[in-house]
Amino acid sequence: SGVGGMAKQKRAWLYGRVAHDDGITLVVQMDYLRHWAAEHGCTIVGETAETGSGIRPDRPGLSAVMQAVRGKRMDALVVRKLDRLTRNPPDACGLMETLKECGVCLICTDENFIPDLLVTRF
Repeated sequence: SGVGGMAKQKRAWLYGRVAHDDGITLVVQMDYLRHWAAEHGCTIVGETAETGSGIRPDRPGLSAVMQAVRGKRMDALVVRKLDRLTRNPPDACGLMETLKECGVCLICTDENFIPDLLVTRF
């Protein structure tokens, strides 16, 4: 059956972010996401790894991810934690609403979110 409806949602885009690049943390984060995707039978269709503050919504990597979301290039966006996407609650609500409208499931591997309920539970 898969995790959070992943049985039918196989195309995964991986997104990682760190505030300050130490040369290791982002690499470890992305390696973890690749392993998670492989373990759950996902095809990785894109990866975005960026350095910058989670408060700013205008990050180039996040913008590219959202363009891919709107282009229906993925079934799931996979992050370790929601705060990797944004640390600003209003931005998080907007991102999750866009994901929902585009039929993209948000998977936070380190948090026990139920993807279909993300918008209503936030």
